[in-house]
Amino acid sequence: MAAKFQVLDEEYNNRHRYLSFSQQLARIENDAFKKLSQVHEDTPDAGDDTFFDQGVAKWKEINTSVHFAGLLQEIRGLSGSIELLVHNQVILIDTLLNHLGVKDSLALEVVLDLLVQLARDLRSEFYNHF
Repeated sequence: MAAKFQVLDEEYNNRHRYLSFSQQLARIENDAFKKLSQVHEDTPDAGDDTFFDQGVAKWKEINTSVHFAGLLQEIRGLSGSIELLVHNQVILIDTLLNHLGVKDSLALEVVLDLLVQLARDLRSEFYNHF
């Protein structure tokens, strides 16, 4: 965080001047809007059409639990392109929410990550469900 005091003269190192709140704020570098615009500019890699599909592909390699296999079976064929994902968004969200409720699930981290990836793909349409 920026210092609250500013040196008045190079010669006198112990003389400081109090900075007002607005001056302190002006010294702070805020990249929040820049980061937000970068999130919206992100697009999935050329190999996959959606972030959701990328997440499923990633977790297929990492998680081989029975719970995840059941989830994969339920969501198979519901995504593949952004159009198909938007069309099946209600089914996908209901399926993910059902798997969030499974007690002692070994796929909890997977379900949470896929929910985030689905939100990245659906953007403002995702808000309607919560």
